[in-house]
Amino acid sequence: MLLLGISSSAEDIQSNEAAATCDNDDGSCQEKSNKPNNNRQLLREDIPVSVTFRNESPIRADIYYDDGRFGKVVGTLHENGGDINISTFPNHRFFATIHGTREPLVDSSDEQYFFTVTNEEENQVFILPTTAAPSTTLCKDRYPVCTTEAARGECTNNPGWMIVNCCKSCDIKEGYGHLIDSSIRCDPKRLNSTVPAWQPNDLNKLFTSWATDSKYKQYKPVVISSPNKVHDAEYDGPWIMTFDNFLDDFEIKQLLHGASYGEGFIRSTDQGRVNPETGEMVRICFVQSCAYLVCIEYSHL
Repeated sequence: MLLLGISSSAEDIQSNEAAATCDNDDGSCQEKSNKPNNNRQLLREDIPVSVTFRNESPIRADIYYDDGRFGKVVGTLHENGGDINISTFPNHRFFATIHGTREPLVDSSDEQYFFTVTNEEENQVFILPTTAAPSTTLCKDRYPVCTTEAARGECTNNPGWMIVNCCKSCDIKEGYGHLIDSSIRCDPKRLNSTVPAWQPNDLNKLFTSWATDSKYKQYKPVVISSPNKVHDAEYDGPWIMTFDNFLDDFEIKQLLHGASYGEGFIRSTDQGRVNPETGEMVRICFVQSCAYLVCIEYSHL
């Protein structure tokens, strides 16, 4: 049962014009001046209220709590009428994104949807209308914190992530806005990659090494299919292999343990360490209680 507290009188509320409100998740506090409606008693700001988010748009959406940084996901709204109910506090703010992408949903004026909980109602409903849609503006900030991140040099320190997520601020600070165009950002000359990464027969060499090199034997490679049925393949065709011992029991337990937290595995926004041999990122993350990321690394192949 949800318990709600109501101030005993308007005078009590007026006497508390500088009430401190704290977010237990990040420990931050802010001063807020309470100016009550003379005809209504306001809810205490330290008592949770019930909030329903409803999605009437045709786009599956994620709802994030605005923590002053990049947000904490609180739930997913299915398209065409999906809803979720949460218990939260007055003055908490939320925003909506396309599911799984963090791309903001905006209104007809290209303004991002933000929902701020008030202390005027015990039960509040916020609706994403049928017209909610992704922005048509290519270079746009996804988070209010983008200006701060750009000011402290993150457009240069972490350009790949910042250009996609904080394009407008990076354009103002560094003039990088044109890089939001992937045809420019990923141009081979700009990436100093004019020579093709894969040469003829490279893929065949890779699979052959997996099937024959002694350092991969511990993973028990099995060739299901290969050109001309080489390396004991059952079928003649494109390379298909399995590694029957790719993960040991301890690693499997850790992966299952990680997946049991919060929303399970998500794509990491921290690029992590790069394998110098393959050039691949080696970090994946999962959410724990929507509060922080716990990361593990892999480096088998």
